Amino acid sequence: MSSTSLRIVITNGVISNTGDAAILAGIRAALIDCGVTDTSSITVLDSNARRTRRRYPDWNVVQQTTVAPPRHMMKFSRGMSLLRRWFAARIVKNGRLSLALLRVWPFSILGASQALAAIQDADIVVSTGGTYLVDHYDFRFRAIELELARRFNKPVWLWTQSVGPFEAERSRASARRIIDVTTSAFFRDEVSKRSWLNIGGNASHSHVAADAAFALPLARSGPSSKGPVLISVRDWQRSGATGQRFSFTSYRSSMRAVAGYCVAQGVPVRAISTCQGLPGYVDDSTVAHDFFDDLGEVEVDGKFHTPEELTTQLSTARAVVTTRMHLAILALSVGIPTVAIAYEFKTIELFQSLGLGQFVFPIEEMDSEKIIEKVRVLLTHPGSARLKDDALETVRASARLPALALLEHVKVRDES
Repeated sequence: MSSTSLRIVITNGVISNTGDAAILAGIRAALIDCGVTDTSSITVLDSNARRTRRRYPDWNVVQQTTVAPPRHMMKFSRGMSLLRRWFAARIVKNGRLSLALLRVWPFSILGASQALAAIQDADIVVSTGGTYLVDHYDFRFRAIELELARRFNKPVWLWTQSVGPFEAERSRASARRIIDVTTSAFFRDEVSKRSWLNIGGNASHSHVAADAAFALPLARSGPSSKGPVLISVRDWQRSGATGQRFSFTSYRSSMRAVAGYCVAQGVPVRAISTCQGLPGYVDDSTVAHDFFDDLGEVEVDGKFHTPEELTTQLSTARAVVTTRMHLAILALSVGIPTVAIAYEFKTIELFQSLGLGQFVFPIEEMDSEKIIEKVRVLLTHPGSARLKDDALETVRASARLPALALLEHVKVRDES
């Protein structure tokens, strides 16, 4: 079988989040770079397929098996999701009986047949990269989805993940279920890989690779001397990146201080995020309005943007100060100096791996004077906080590793 006819299902998508969309686009770009020329053979299982199809009409998007479309009343939608997960779990145990029942009314209204058919027809099932196998999420339904893939004898590929540390029994149990059905797993950092191995992951099948979004072939622009500073903020009510408690008030006052400093320097400021502009989903622009509206000179962009649209805005920016990691990845990819605020360990690990550790702040260590000093460096010495061209090429090559390994696995399987 040639790579051009390879049928791939990418599941666990939440593409209403533009960071997740950048991951999906990066996975597709990596597969194309490595020889998959027919991207129409890639099916994406998303938590809100109807909304995603409207925003990304060139992608083949299907509603995820274990999540009901959220267009229903909240309680009804939750009940439908529970039914879909119950049936999916039954299929894992008894495929023929449960698949037959799903074709009979009233079970047929669950609407899971299209996703199930995609999994059955796939050559390989990929769990999209991201940060969902962590303690503060209940990812049992994601485990069921991957168990379904294995029930149909499909190889399961975990694209670059941030995972762990699996301190809760519920998350350990769910993670072990995923380990049992995973063919190969890739992680953004060694911390995640260790968490995986600590609960029984196979060392020979566990690898570290760069975030999939780095595989996007983005043009390098460099900072614009007259462009705005782009600021990303978000709500966060959990512990900080190092597990310590933190003050949201301190975070808010520090980000306001950054905006005020830039305005005082005559630099325009625009608040923008990878999560905004879609009804029913997280909207960071509401947080930005709370932070900045009374400052008067900060523009809050509340529109939805695709990765391509965000990249266009980033390419005209002078600098970026971001709490969203994928805004940082896109900014660094196009050559914009960036300071990141880390609310999870993944952002700290990312910046340290790129040699930019001095430009990331754990959210629990936010201090107005310290972060303003870093922003001053961005404005006066932008090259010091900018990902160099050779470093970007290295990280892009790393981001393609899961695709190379996937195609090698398929080649070996087909030759055996």
